[in-house]
Amino acid sequence: MLKLSDIPKHTQQFWYVLGETLCNEIRKRVQKGHMNVDGVGFDDYSEEYATKKGSGEAIYKGGSQASTSTNPDMTLSGKTMANLKTKTATTKHVIFGWLGLHGGIVDSLYGHKNYQIVELERGDPFAKGEMDIIHEHAVKDFNKNIEKYCRTPIIMKVGS
Repeated sequence: MLKLSDIPKHTQQFWYVLGETLCNEIRKRVQKGHMNVDGVGFDDYSEEYATKKGSGEAIYKGGSQASTSTNPDMTLSGKTMANLKTKTATTKHVIFGWLGLHGGIVDSLYGHKNYQIVELERGDPFAKGEMDIIHEHAVKDFNKNIEKYCRTPIIMKVGS
């Protein structure tokens, strides 16, 4: 039976789905929209790098180049954005992000031009649209719990 105090609680599945949804939204913003966390288009690559990337010659020797886009999409090998994943989901929170080398790449991009994929230093770590998604998911889950709570039969005893 759902109690009033259970309404603001979320399940582990809620947090996992929210984490995966945010990972996908960040990838879409970065790789398709070519925008940083502030919703601003990434600064152009240098002419030299754009030429190398466009011709498939920007990757390290022996590496496989996943993108030849000359529009900044933060995708060279494809491994960093693919490494963005949900790591842990509990009934209280979700942890997602990049591990190891890929975390270092995101961190180093943060200080280069306007290539901030997520906010690392101030305020909310996500773009406005991603913050809106968090809000929508939470409201939807709260409303589901409120409806469940309100459907719980209340037994009233009248008389002695």
